[in-house]
Amino acid sequence: MSFINWGHETLEQKEIRRKLEERAIQEHIAFKRLMEARGNSSSAATAAGVAGSGVNFIVLQTILAKLNSRYSEITDLVPNIYKFWDDYTSGENFPILPGINDGGDDMYDGGNYLNTNLTNSYDTLRSGGVDDGGPIANASIPYTHTQPDNEDDENENENPPMDGKVRNGNSYFGAGSAYFTNMYPGLFIMVADSTSVSEFSITGDVGSDSDTVNAGGSVEVVPDWTLFYKTNFEDSEDSDPTINHLILIPGTPDGITHEFEDDDGDDYDDHVVMGISDRSRIVFAAVATQPGAAVLSESELIQVAEKILDIVIQ
Repeated sequence: MSFINWGHETLEQKEIRRKLEERAIQEHIAFKRLMEARGNSSSAATAAGVAGSGVNFIVLQTILAKLNSRYSEITDLVPNIYKFWDDYTSGENFPILPGINDGGDDMYDGGNYLNTNLTNSYDTLRSGGVDDGGPIANASIPYTHTQPDNEDDENENENPPMDGKVRNGNSYFGAGSAYFTNMYPGLFIMVADSTSVSEFSITGDVGSDSDTVNAGGSVEVVPDWTLFYKTNFEDSEDSDPTINHLILIPGTPDGITHEFEDDDGDDYDDHVVMGISDRSRIVFAAVATQPGAAVLSESELIQVAEKILDIVIQ
């Protein structure tokens, strides 16, 4: 079985990863035999969050543990950082929806909905919208960490639970996949492995409304990944926090279509990469800067992206 390669690795790193995967497979086989002996292998495995061969599950657990201990290395690179929180959104028929309601200081108006072509296509999201708290929003990819139900909790942005868990991603990222989300002080992150989807998107509404100024681009970063980014800020005296998206995909941008809401004055969080069927990993991060502060420059976004990859890959 080939080892999972999250980018360029030395021979020593490859050998370490090979041993890790062999151990993961052995642990998964032992777990599966135990569940079969109990007569409920499939349901128990699903409840335990085991995904695919078990290899991606163990790898993502390792990555999550590293992020839990090193996330400040990422947030320290964000100038004028705004520590937003991810209070959950809701609708009339859906009391809890997988998005961010406000985030603090009117950062969002129901945004950060994550989707792939297996949940909601980007065309569907663009035409149907998700800000009504309806079934389209409800079908978005669920977060795997605890979200607060009170945006006015003054401690939530400084001390989020940081309790993200690795979950089976079959319904969202394709058969055999796994993923996790987590919220750190000033950083939202999602990592998915063994993906087999053609597109990944972020959609919703932002609080800056008709004063929104959008921008974005793509740039190759080391080691052998591409950063697709989108930023927005409010061009008014009473400004909201800025929003800065980073989508990281392994390999070059060749064959990938990158789209984002680029019309100034449109209050949407919309951002997508398409043509990624041959890419098996997706990393997404969102950071914010203080109301009135500038969005991150491309060079600053590259620094943040490469620090994320330094933690995720090494």
